[in-house]
Amino acid sequence: MPPPILVVDDEQQFRSVVADILEESGYPVTVAGNGTEALTVAAAEPPRLALLDYTMPGMNGLELGTHLRRQWPQLPLIFMSADTLPAQAFDAFDSCMFLQKPFDMDTLLDATRSFIPD
Repeated sequence: MPPPILVVDDEQQFRSVVADILEESGYPVTVAGNGTEALTVAAAEPPRLALLDYTMPGMNGLELGTHLRRQWPQLPLIFMSADTLPAQAFDAFDSCMFLQKPFDMDTLLDATRSFIPD
């Protein structure tokens, strides 16, 4: 089985919906509710893609992305947020994308496929 997609969001319902969509599309998924949990989950099973909520209590998505990239420099990142963020917020990262919440299933799967082709 290929490595999982890591989905990190502090909103349990949103995290579950995203994970369900990805799993129904055939992707293995691991989930975490915050940055600290995500680092533990990723250490146990390194991801091939990470979807990170930008706005979380404690460690935000950019901080988490920085930690993940230290461990896995080539890890693609998809940042998600209901907040409108300037594009330069992600200048420190190559191989990343931003999804504005709310987004639909097709947008999520298109973004995923841009990093993990079928």
